[in-house]
Amino acid sequence: ARPARNTSKTMARTRTFIGIDIGDAIRASAAALQKELTKAGAEVKWAAPESMHVTLLFLGDVDDRELHAVCKAVRA
Repeated sequence: ARPARNTSKTMARTRTFIGIDIGDAIRASAAALQKELTKAGAEVKWAAPESMHVTLLFLGDVDDRELHAVCKAVRA
């Protein structure tokens, strides 16, 4: 599927969320669990361990021109 395009002007957008890191210990445990579930026959597309996080709020596709302001607001 292709993203919808604005016919007048297409603005670059980035899929954006506010998330927190889960830490190395939880990441390692989750990766080990993924391996065990895969061995058990689970047919799942797993997230890479380095990408694991907890999403606090999904913002959707944000106009790239607004990303700096969004990041600034989150830090405040």
